[in-house]
Amino acid sequence: MADMNKSHFSTMLESIKEDHVAALRAHTKDAEEKLQAMRLEHDAMSERARREVETAKAELEVSCVA
Repeated sequence: MADMNKSHFSTMLESIKEDHVAALRAHTKDAEEKLQAMRLEHDAMSERARREVETAKAELEVSCVA
């Protein structure tokens, strides 16, 4: 009887562990996708800022020459 309880307990623990591992993998995948989206957004914002700086420089040069 003790062996059966030990076996059942081990099976339950293994099942719980598998559930937790699956949940962690799903959470990790979601976090990686969010991070990638944030990186793309950051890159786009940096590019927009770079273009705005270049435009402002060009406008300043034009206004200084005039």
